[in-house]
Amino acid sequence: ETRDSPDRGFEWYYLWEQAKGHELLTLGGHDRPVADALFSPNGLFLASMSIDGKLLVRRAGLWSLVANISVGPNPIAFHKVLNFSPDGRHLVAQGEAGLLFIETDRWTVVRELTGALAPFDLSPDGRWLAAWTREGVKLWTTEDWSSELLYKMTNARFDSLSLRFSPDSRYLAFPVPAEGAVQIWDVAARKQPADVHAHSYHSLRFSPDSRQLIMGAFARDKLERYDIVEGKLLEPLTAHKM
Repeated sequence: ETRDSPDRGFEWYYLWEQAKGHELLTLGGHDRPVADALFSPNGLFLASMSIDGKLLVRRAGLWSLVANISVGPNPIAFHKVLNFSPDGRHLVAQGEAGLLFIETDRWTVVRELTGALAPFDLSPDGRWLAAWTREGVKLWTTEDWSSELLYKMTNARFDSLSLRFSPDSRYLAFPVPAEGAVQIWDVAARKQPADVHAHSYHSLRFSPDSRQLIMGAFARDKLERYDIVEGKLLEPLTAHKM
């Protein structure tokens, strides 16, 4: 115990020091705020992109610069704008006019999906890419890059949207704010097994077993849960107090 906090022994302070962490290094190179950063699946590279469209790729550990790519000003800077393909062969970045596919062997742009915007997501099995467009939610098959419009919605506010594949790649969830609902689609069957009327849809996450969808919102202190197998809303979880 300590005099200032009689209920806390040295163990508490030791764990606190271990948990809070310390800054290891600062990586420069960006002139504008960084919109997104992430490691490649194999942990060899760190990619970061600022809101002016400057994309930097560094070799992890050495932190040497291996690529400096200009993808154009980012129109959707408040969303996740970078993602590696599950096999690590491509880095997907939000460009000025659409999503850019960058080959990680040579760090060159090899494909552009014009009109596709963040938020976007790649299925864990690599078969699908889903993204919001000005028309609504679009789904691409990565084998031949054919596409189809899953849900039509115009005049969408992209700051209130999200989109997420389940870990087993079976389901795709996205919000329909005008209806106060979240749609869940069975991707392979192209069926909509659930239309969840919920108050939370800014942040969507599936449970590791893909059975539950967790839904969060900016201005709510609860996490809503939906059981896909049972087809019902579960008791919400108390989250953060505003």
